[in-house]
Amino acid sequence: MTLILPVSATPELYFGEVDTLEDGSKIVSLIVKDVDNLGSCDANIEFPTSGVEVTGVTSGDGNALTVQTSNIDNTKGAVTLTAWDVSTDHSGNVVICNIVYKGIDSNPFEIHSAELFDYDSYNKIQHTGNNDIDRSTVNPTATKAADKSATSVATVSGGEAYGEGVVAESTEIADETNGSSGEDNRGIPGFGLLTGLSVMLIAIRFLREDK
Repeated sequence: MTLILPVSATPELYFGEVDTLEDGSKIVSLIVKDVDNLGSCDANIEFPTSGVEVTGVTSGDGNALTVQTSNIDNTKGAVTLTAWDVSTDHSGNVVICNIVYKGIDSNPFEIHSAELFDYDSYNKIQHTGNNDIDRSTVNPTATKAADKSATSVATVSGGEAYGEGVVAESTEIADETNGSSGEDNRGIPGFGLLTGLSVMLIAIRFLREDK
């Protein structure tokens, strides 16, 4: 009998559907889904400076954090906010805040950066849906593969996360053609060639001294 455990999804920030209020203004919620033990969130949100006017940032209903501070700059098209809950943690789909605005019917907002924090440990919760991922958690890795001719290539993979996730960049840093392994093969380009040239120069020096 095989027990299959559920795979935890990565939390994702996104904007919900736009609702129109009785006065004609619009409201849209910033939500994080599939989160576990959320305590607080800091977010920077951008929007077009033409045709959009943000009039308020409020707390959501139900499974939601409480907006503590917010700043609206319609001139620059930016909203910054901090939301948290000091009494309980939140899991599942959690409303970060509601943004009230006037203007176009569709959602004009984009997440410039956001950080989620665990309720108990205060550690950052890694997530998708924006381009602000802690670089210290994106660890470059090196892989090395050798073929039958003892020629190996060292490849460094790393990258930064923007938008949908991690973009890996591969850079070839050494092509070793030295046929030996171990101490003689350390990833220095042209190591064998340099060794041969050194021996040749020493031999020429001795020949000149003999003359």
